Amino acid sequence: MSLTDGVFFDGVGTLFRLGRSVGEVYGDWAHEIGFSEGRDPATQARIQEAFSALFRAKKVPIPAPNQSLSARKLERRWWKELVEETFDSVGPVPRMAEFFETVYEMFGTSQEWILEPGCREVLTRLSAAGRKLGVISNFDSRLPDLLEDLKIAEFFDQVIVPGVAGAAKPNPLIFSYAVTKLACDPETVFHIGDSVVDDFQGARQAGLEALLYDPYDYFASEVPNNRIKNLAEVPSLLL
Repeated sequence: MSLTDGVFFDGVGTLFRLGRSVGEVYGDWAHEIGFSEGRDPATQARIQEAFSALFRAKKVPIPAPNQSLSARKLERRWWKELVEETFDSVGPVPRMAEFFETVYEMFGTSQEWILEPGCREVLTRLSAAGRKLGVISNFDSRLPDLLEDLKIAEFFDQVIVPGVAGAAKPNPLIFSYAVTKLACDPETVFHIGDSVVDDFQGARQAGLEALLYDPYDYFASEVPNNRIKNLAEVPSLLL
């Protein structure tokens, strides 16, 4: 692999991940405000199943050029609908508005998130070697604050989300926008992420180099090359 000037990372599933499932988190917090079945493992599994299906089906919210709602307000409304629809198929949660506000704000902090193994060490090495670093994520406007709370924001020159770029992965436009903001040529930039479509294929279609982060070998046959199992492999490949 060639040397590179800039490195972008995906967020969720690459730099950091949840310490437990969405079903467990939602169930526990719903129990706190009166949803009696919230801590039942079967109920949490149903929450997870409903959430995952809805999350896959709903498009990432992107403000239209003439839209009156700000990106943050649009994202918040999108998440509110997703959470409400999740529990529509599980059971009514008392004080749903309070529940949503609690979990929405919490997921913008490090309370339920943990860094991937080797994350901070890899970012330190790349930064020390003079590489420009950034994040391209389909997360939302809470991401900069979350990176601050995870204590890794200092490493990134750019943090790009759909509400800023006007496009979401795998659309090549979000990658092109990110590369322009990083002030690098696309062919000198790598993107690292855990999704074959959103990260690996999306980056390549935009003219970037790409590495697929696949710690559990889910995609060994689909992407036999340019695939890593551990973030610690990144410096030796790119420096």
